[in-house]
Amino acid sequence: MSYLQRLNHADLFVLLDTVQRQGRGWENRNKLLVPAPKWLTVPISSSSRALICNTQIQDSQWITDHMSLVKRYYADATYYDSSLLDLLEKRILEAFFDSDGNYTRVISSQLEVLCSYLGFIPQLALASEIEKRGECATCGPEKIRDLCVLAGASEYVSGGNGKAYGIEEAFEDSNIAVRYHHPELIEYTQQNSEFVPFMACLDTFFYLGPDRCVDIVTGDFCVTD
Repeated sequence: MSYLQRLNHADLFVLLDTVQRQGRGWENRNKLLVPAPKWLTVPISSSSRALICNTQIQDSQWITDHMSLVKRYYADATYYDSSLLDLLEKRILEAFFDSDGNYTRVISSQLEVLCSYLGFIPQLALASEIEKRGECATCGPEKIRDLCVLAGASEYVSGGNGKAYGIEEAFEDSNIAVRYHHPELIEYTQQNSEFVPFMACLDTFFYLGPDRCVDIVTGDFCVTD
């Protein structure tokens, strides 16, 4: 839910698609309780060295497989909503075939559906488009700084662990303020006896309910300098 919080509160949310995917990272996979925590992975045909903007998804079968799995195991959840899953499947399939399996297009489409479910439209931009405006570092926190400069930002909101990656040093001579997002961990009743954190947002939607999720995403945005 912390990702959706940032999407809602950001004047501009930049998808960093001009870097390589992290090995065994979160870019093309996420966790759901089906019924135990399980990674659901989007199969990639491109080399691991390919930039995210050039990454191609292998095929469309995963879309049907993932949705069938989610529908089967979340059907008894208190706030299960099959219409959301039907719309999500439809939009992802459309994005996949319209873009010939472009990973960025598929993920952008998915984010738009999830945000619209909570009542807002995210202001998305691609790093690959922003970098056309001028020079930009190729990696590291300097790349983040340069993207902010090119986008005309006055403030950059980092994840809470950004300090460990040299964010403050990179922005030191810029006129851009750096703040850190510290989302509250919300516990709720799942099908397991003990709460399992850090699941994909569908888990929260179906067990906590859309109204409560809207309150979380649109409520106080906990950031510090």
